[in-house]
Amino acid sequence: MPDKDTIQKTIQAYDDFATQYAEASFQDPMTDQLGCFIKYLQGKKVLEIGCGAGRDLRFLVAEGFEATGIDSSAKLLEIAKKNVPQAKFYKMDMREIDFPAGGFDGIWACASFLHIPKRDAKQTVLKFKNILSSGGIFYNSVKVGNKEEVVPSKQDKNFKRFFASYTLEEFKKLHEESGFEIISMEVDKKINGDWIDLFAKKK
Repeated sequence: MPDKDTIQKTIQAYDDFATQYAEASFQDPMTDQLGCFIKYLQGKKVLEIGCGAGRDLRFLVAEGFEATGIDSSAKLLEIAKKNVPQAKFYKMDMREIDFPAGGFDGIWACASFLHIPKRDAKQTVLKFKNILSSGGIFYNSVKVGNKEEVVPSKQDKNFKRFFASYTLEEFKKLHEESGFEIISMEVDKKINGDWIDLFAKKK
């Protein structure tokens, strides 16, 4: 089982490789998924969990949304603030999220939730639900699998991060038991593996 040191090392890895990661990940937003997210939203206040260098936040700001991003990496947040000066940013662990109840109409968590241990998954999703407005939309994406492991990057083996992967049934159950209604859940096949795209609504 991952310990606090494992998660801290993942955060440190993002700090150490912030510039390289930002350059590699910033160019191509998740256009199809973001389009669905926008279609489902009923308000303008959105939060991105694990915003990285601000790639998807830039898209949301351009579409007229009031966007906020959180990340555990101080270095990535520095880059994001320069890339998307219109957004608000906070250094924050998603497991200890601290915003007023009902304050956001949508939460976007693209390839970020998978960096927390499964033992913390349900209490974290419950916190997300709490800060969503009634009928608020939650997008969450993780890799398909059933592991908790530290994985080195193919580009640089020193860039090591913790990942938790989920089966479809496991991921569906997690959100339904946390008080979400599943809108859609699909597997997106990519070069770097199969990913679950889940859209859910707060009941």
